[in-house]
Amino acid sequence: MWEWKSRKQINTVEWNEVLQESFESKIEWYSEYLDISCDHWGAFFNKQNNQRIPVAYNRKYFGLAKVYRQDFCQQLNIIGRNIPSESDWMSWKSALEKRFYFGAVQTPFFFEGAKERTNLILDLDSYTQNGINGFSSHHKRSIEKTTSSYFYFDYSVSVDELKSWLDIHAKKFSYLKEFNLIRFKRLLNWLISNGSGWLLGVRSADHELLCIGVFTDDGSRISYLISFNSEAGKKQKAMYALFDQLIKKYSATHKILDFEGSDIPGVRRFFEGFGPARIPYYEHSWSLFS
Repeated sequence: MWEWKSRKQINTVEWNEVLQESFESKIEWYSEYLDISCDHWGAFFNKQNNQRIPVAYNRKYFGLAKVYRQDFCQQLNIIGRNIPSESDWMSWKSALEKRFYFGAVQTPFFFEGAKERTNLILDLDSYTQNGINGFSSHHKRSIEKTTSSYFYFDYSVSVDELKSWLDIHAKKFSYLKEFNLIRFKRLLNWLISNGSGWLLGVRSADHELLCIGVFTDDGSRISYLISFNSEAGKKQKAMYALFDQLIKKYSATHKILDFEGSDIPGVRRFFEGFGPARIPYYEHSWSLFS
């Protein structure tokens, strides 16, 4: 039922057209995004139902292909007009594990033995109705404190300025060691040039850049990609102001804000303070060697 195609066999135009008509369409699944964020990728196709699902893989293990979660993508879903059935998922899992000896994928479908994770989604219309009252008491106090500070919200921070800023503050972000910064810069340039993302900065009264958030926007969903906060930004609670500004700006757009969750307790608590809904997704891993 499911047929594997390598990247060279995939028609970019046709792929993106089908994605645009899918019951769920995310920027992370567009061919250009995949080309930048993956070491290698291909896809399984179900011709009968006109479905497909991309899979990222690398060859870091003695030349064997291992499936992994691509950079800056939380989870995968089967692409197609109709919501996939249980049999669609189970047949795909069988094809996946026959093609690849080992790996891990994150999907909205639960496979037996999978690890449950949590995504955080905020309906931005709820802010229109409830305002800051939908936030936790801690977040309300923190945001109220920021109103006494003069902040300038800059939606035009460039990739080059971010790079220069990181050159100064990079030691504060230990997770940057896991980044391919060249890939990260290419991805940001593509998102901005394609009108699918932006960098939002918070500046002080003297125009100092305190913190930066990176977001994507597919028309119905604003997704948080990553953020960076300076020591001065932490002291002035600039990140609280950044998200409060973002939520206010898009509160009447009928969009959702996808925080994409976090395994870091402090980051997760920060996101949860804005009152999002908890949506489960699942990490399935396998190895034919164990």
